[in-house]
Amino acid sequence: MSPKTVAFALAISLGMSTACRRAPEPDTGKAPASPPNVLLITVDTLRADRLGCYGYEHAHTPHTDRLADEGVRIEHAIAPTPLTLPSHTSILTGLEPPAHSVRGNGVFLVPDSVQTLAESLKAEGYQTQAFVSADVLHRRFKLNQGFDGYDDDIGSEAKDRTRMQERSGERTMDRVLHWLDVRTESASPSPFFLWVHLFDPHAPYEPPEADAKLSATPYDGEIASVDRQIGRLVKALEPNGVLDDTILVFTSDHGESLGEHREATHAVFIYESTQRVPLIFRYPRKLPAGRVYDGPARSVDIMPTILSLAGKKSGETQGADLSEAFASGAPSVSLVQYSESFYPELMFGMAHLEGVRQDAWTYIRAPRPELYDRRTDPGELRNLLEGGGSGAAIARALELEAALTRVIEDSKRFASVAEARPLDPQTVAMLQALGYMGDSGAPEDLGGIDPNDGIQIVNEVGRAIALPDAGDCATVARSMLKRLPGYIHAWNRLGECELRTGDLKAAREAYLKSLAHEPKQPGVYLQLGNIDLSQGR
Repeated sequence: MSPKTVAFALAISLGMSTACRRAPEPDTGKAPASPPNVLLITVDTLRADRLGCYGYEHAHTPHTDRLADEGVRIEHAIAPTPLTLPSHTSILTGLEPPAHSVRGNGVFLVPDSVQTLAESLKAEGYQTQAFVSADVLHRRFKLNQGFDGYDDDIGSEAKDRTRMQERSGERTMDRVLHWLDVRTESASPSPFFLWVHLFDPHAPYEPPEADAKLSATPYDGEIASVDRQIGRLVKALEPNGVLDDTILVFTSDHGESLGEHREATHAVFIYESTQRVPLIFRYPRKLPAGRVYDGPARSVDIMPTILSLAGKKSGETQGADLSEAFASGAPSVSLVQYSESFYPELMFGMAHLEGVRQDAWTYIRAPRPELYDRRTDPGELRNLLEGGGSGAAIARALELEAALTRVIEDSKRFASVAEARPLDPQTVAMLQALGYMGDSGAPEDLGGIDPNDGIQIVNEVGRAIALPDAGDCATVARSMLKRLPGYIHAWNRLGECELRTGDLKAAREAYLKSLAHEPKQPGVYLQLGNIDLSQGR
């Protein structure tokens, strides 16, 4: 069967296990006199398979590994998207992106209509506090709903204002520990919900020297640095039994490709390298130590599971309460794990990607549909639908396509509509520094192609953004233009590079070429005006 036939057919149709050792039983002694605290730690851009507790032999993550030894480690947790803001929105609302409608960084606001974990716990008398380490989670994107305090003062501490504004894990943790000290001194009677977000593993990878020397790669060094900060936090909570009276959850918003599937970092694809994330629950009052949960879990399951462990109503979410499964060891139902990336469409005009995982199968809806059997192909390298696919592969793909459609249809029940906002200069600069958008502030037009056919362009855009030398930057831009002469981002990038070299004539020509392909670019007109003024026109 031809690929076209497979695509047509798809369009028409449109458990719990333990480790070898016996897991210790939870502490069922005297119940705490007050509701438990809740601590949520999210580490940005962290692959599960780069932690010691997930089997990585080069890891230097003793503090995170300790949490796994003292709690339940989920073997196959899946994030809903490889982007920071929408993924954290799912963690904190229990809703998939089609339900909360936040599909990208910087262009969407979290809807007021959603119920966040912070709002749920605040209504139960909790003191709620967040510390975030990157501008992409700034309160202007409205993820601060329900938090009494939301520490996002990042720009004042960032060292390089030409890059995306972030705060080191050490500086963030200094502020977290100060907040805990003040709370202890005030003898606050309320339980707390504390969310700590650490950004260090995000590119560029620049670990502290001590961690770099210990680690196999700079990325591993960033993870080791984060682990030390987690150790500081855990140590601060140990006195007076506060740690054991706290539901502690450790996870990530997404992973990092590190060159797999030809993707340098993340945002485009939804393979295991970016979607499989670590997930650990530690709460000795109700959960066993040292248990490995081999069943599926999702970021949207975090909120209802936390609320259940805290003895609170889980609210209306798309997630499952996995607390009993974690505690008892009983197999869970076969959950459908949804993932998407609208980044290729929103920022480059390629096709977006949506997919599901169920049991050992991965299915991705794309211009060329993809199906992988992870039992024999854990790296998701052999598309079983390529070349037409067997009858069995097509039948499996149709089943998973139907499951994907059900997730999207179920999301309509929640009817949240994220507000698309005009991009302010600060947000534009942040997105460009991250490599998440071009200079025009609008999607580039690559004709809806499959992201697998456009990934090299994305990588070159990221490379051009990162190059400090203007001449090298111009060379990369010209290389893109040889293949895609109508690609406006490359013309804009070339104009910027020529400005940096001082060749105003070449810069002006590049910007005019860009406008010939897309006239609606206010930023380009501004650049041309500056050039004309400098030349006395």
